[in-house]
Amino acid sequence: MTVDELYKLVKWVQSEVVEKDVTKAYQQLYAVLSKNAQPNQPTQSFEKEKSNLVSKLESISVDSLSSYQIEYLEKYGLYKYIGLEGISNINDILSSSGIDLVYAPQKINMIISQMNQGLQKLKQIDVGLTGLVEDKILMQLDNEILMSIRFAGQAAISNISDLKKWGNIWFEIGRGITMAHDMSPESIKIIGATKGSVILELVTNYDIMLTISTITLGVYKVVEDILDLWNTAEDLKTKNLEDIAENILSAAEDRKQKGITEIIEIVKSEIKLLPPDDSEKISNLTHSIKELMDFIEKGGTIDYTIPENHNEQEKNSTFQKLIETRPKLKVKEKRIEALEAYNKVSNDEEEKED
Repeated sequence: MTVDELYKLVKWVQSEVVEKDVTKAYQQLYAVLSKNAQPNQPTQSFEKEKSNLVSKLESISVDSLSSYQIEYLEKYGLYKYIGLEGISNINDILSSSGIDLVYAPQKINMIISQMNQGLQKLKQIDVGLTGLVEDKILMQLDNEILMSIRFAGQAAISNISDLKKWGNIWFEIGRGITMAHDMSPESIKIIGATKGSVILELVTNYDIMLTISTITLGVYKVVEDILDLWNTAEDLKTKNLEDIAENILSAAEDRKQKGITEIIEIVKSEIKLLPPDDSEKISNLTHSIKELMDFIEKGGTIDYTIPENHNEQEKNSTFQKLIETRPKLKVKEKRIEALEAYNKVSNDEEEKED
């Protein structure tokens, strides 16, 4: 994550969590619950305090945050206690099927403690960055959206050769997608880059981003199926069922080929691109999808950021679809990470046995 992104996250937490008195709402709920936990005390209703807390949590949307900013919220113990995650957590603690009068206040108190620790750490970051990072208004994008590509895993960039390889691949990906819009690859502009896993920051228009996100969601679904099949094959190999494992691996390759065709049809039907008689566009987009699938199979990820002030943009149906697609991408991304982790553990164990 860039220093600029971290600074923006700190300011976001200040306005969305601190200034909305979220921890105070948790404390008010805790006060009533802790009284109810005392022996020989009449039970008080906590619905008012719960309603107040839920109202504050509902007002917090993380849609404008990048996946890397969300990772930092998780790291500092804040993410699962705010927004929709926070509401789900509170409902679990205060289950209508029966509340544990001792457990509930203890859990809420632990949340308050974790949030205070996280907020304190972010405050220290804020102090450290103040004066080093210019507190400026975000650049105004006219019908454009910020996108980030992370080169990680087997798709990592660690030297010039890797840079050339993945640069060429992403040119082909961008070329096929922008051609489908009768535009050039230059319609996707690089505005920044960070080190570590290597993250490219790009900007493009809503229409191209919707095509990229729709294709990526389709690719994620296919890669999820492929990884499931790969993991099944690995399990079979450990049981000396090599022939069945080979059949499973063959099924994984078939799923990839069928998946590419399915994604092309989704682009045709949902985004209304690719006239049936335009073989060149279909060929180039098919190549883009293959390259993107390879990128994601090897550990690469794609994300985009919903602008913070997007009331006007929401009138745009394309933008609305972008809002709806992003959480679906995040769910699939987490699922793929879990499957990749399982696959890595299985391979490591197999190497040890050898």
